[in-house]
Amino acid sequence: MNWQYADWITIDDSTADGRVARLARLRLHIQEVSQQMVPSTTGAEMSLSVAELESYLRGLKQDEARLAADVRGDAVSPVTYARRW
Repeated sequence: MNWQYADWITIDDSTADGRVARLARLRLHIQEVSQQMVPSTTGAEMSLSVAELESYLRGLKQDEARLAADVRGDAVSPVTYARRW
């Protein structure tokens, strides 16, 4: 699959603004992956099975939860960000 927002992981996360931008891009990627969850009986363009997409999506949502928690922490007080993935 050719994902438009899969580059979310490359956004610099060394600042609070970077983490917010990364989270926004990740959420767009989650949306585009979710839209591909329709089972296809034909579809040569469908290179991933629904089960593979579900697994990938589950991982993205875990990343989103961790990143969202970091972003919320930034709003409360400055924190040192440790890359978790």
